[in-house]
Amino acid sequence: TGLRVRGIMSRNAMLNSPVQGSGANVTLWCLIRLQYLIEKYNYPVQLIYQIHDDIGCRCKREFIPEWDKIMHKVMCEETKKVFPWLDTPLQTEPEYSNTSWANKQADIPERISA
Repeated sequence: TGLRVRGIMSRNAMLNSPVQGSGANVTLWCLIRLQYLIEKYNYPVQLIYQIHDDIGCRCKREFIPEWDKIMHKVMCEETKKVFPWLDTPLQTEPEYSNTSWANKQADIPERISA
């Protein structure tokens, strides 16, 4: 992954480092690509946070179905082209909330079921 680890590592840390490091690199690439698209096309979206493999956005309600498709394309299709060594099926699990992250829910079934 290009990241260095120094010192004594536990067995679990040794086994998890390549997977977690690669996952972090893929997530970072997705964030950069999404921000590029937001700026290029002036999408009504703000990237708010990233925790592990969770990317949080603020988006206009009427743009949610379109943004869901864009995120899915970047995170599942484009990622496979940039990282061809990924042999695990990728998927997105969109969740939405009108109020806060704590109240999010999966409520856009047309893309989830597609």
